[in-house]
Amino acid sequence: MYLHPLLTSLDGSGLGAYFHQHHVPGVCYADDLLLMSSNYKHLGTLLGLVSEFARRWRLDFVHVDPGKTKSHCVVFGSELLAREPTWSLSGQQLQTRATSEHLGVVLESRLTATHHVDQRVKRARAAFYGLAPAGVLAKALCPSDKAFLWKTVVLPVLLYGCNTAPLRSSDIERLDALQASCVKVAFGLPRSAHHSALLAAAGLPPVHESLRGAALRTFRSAMSGHHRLQQVLTTSVAELALHPSNAAGSFLHQIYAMCNASFGAVMELAAGGAIDSDRVRAPRMPNGLEDSIRQVLHGNCEASRRLLRLLTCWH
Repeated sequence: MYLHPLLTSLDGSGLGAYFHQHHVPGVCYADDLLLMSSNYKHLGTLLGLVSEFARRWRLDFVHVDPGKTKSHCVVFGSELLAREPTWSLSGQQLQTRATSEHLGVVLESRLTATHHVDQRVKRARAAFYGLAPAGVLAKALCPSDKAFLWKTVVLPVLLYGCNTAPLRSSDIERLDALQASCVKVAFGLPRSAHHSALLAAAGLPPVHESLRGAALRTFRSAMSGHHRLQQVLTTSVAELALHPSNAAGSFLHQIYAMCNASFGAVMELAAGGAIDSDRVRAPRMPNGLEDSIRQVLHGNCEASRRLLRLLTCWH
């Protein structure tokens, strides 16, 4: 309600980003406003509307000291420009940065997620060791309870914003490595212990599976709304179905890639009629190893911990 007159003004300008013919000049959450435009002159006009709103309502969107002003700009693909443009807000020239954090998600001018993953790893590690008073490192706490703490407290911190970030395989490997190392520390296992069967027995899926579920939940939430972005997503789904190559690099393309990463080849066979799709399922660990580790995880004696160490090191 507070920024509604400004948002109406930005909307009425007709300037800013367009997604499949839908006008989206910016996104707003509480007092956090992100403007988007593919034309630097249009962005200057949008900033002019913000400056006029600030003057009219006697607001300060910039600090007297330019170094303390939070507002800034990010230019995507700046390496293609002969001269980088500049913009002003309320008479003050804004800084142009290579990265920007918006609602906890780090955006990079090169459309990579390296800095965002760095931040997630750092904060997840802090959240994990912050659970030490709750017993996540204590031998007295059952491993299944430690797994519960990881899933409910640390994992959401680790994956925050990753469902919309342009992750690469190396980024997912880093997130996976942190999950594995923290779980082994919590269970009192050496770093050399194999963690695949251990995580499966503890009910902790690999990071790419958790990301796939998060992306689908985000998509479902967006589609259930009554905003113009719902129309954008509907159009994008049709575009993805008819011309998948046109969606490369987009949010929907990430969802498409995540959903087909594990069983892509198998589902292609199913689509061709070679096998029945309802018979496709994840392979189980051989020789009942996963079931054995799961049973040991529920134990809380010294013998169980030693057996768990032997099982994971042997595997």
